[in-house]
Amino acid sequence: MAQATIVKAGLNYGTVEIGLDLREQLQGIEQVKRRSLIIAALEVLAAALFSIAAGYYLVRRLKHIRRVLGQVNNGEYSQRVNDSQLDEVSEVASEIDRLAERVAWEKGASERRIAELEELNGVLQKRLAEYRRHR
Repeated sequence: MAQATIVKAGLNYGTVEIGLDLREQLQGIEQVKRRSLIIAALEVLAAALFSIAAGYYLVRRLKHIRRVLGQVNNGEYSQRVNDSQLDEVSEVASEIDRLAERVAWEKGASERRIAELEELNGVLQKRLAEYRRHR
């Protein structure tokens, strides 16, 4: 802003002011600042809500995995995680399911071998008893 006084022959004829009235622009700038703060606050709130929701979802999946692992650990080998998502948690769940299947298969194979050995032991005991009787 510039201002000049008009004086001629010692007489003051007035002043001349040249400039722009920026009050409206300053109010607009303040309004934009307020809106920007509101938008930033809403973005932070949305990010927080999304993080809470994602955390809840992840924790729920991990609790299910822990529950299945506990059941498998207690001998319930038919339990599976069956996580159909396409992320790292589902990769771990698939590995757990494969491990449970392998343990179930190995336990079944071991039980079959034990049964076969017990049967063979019974046959051997009978033959040994017959051999001793005939001697």
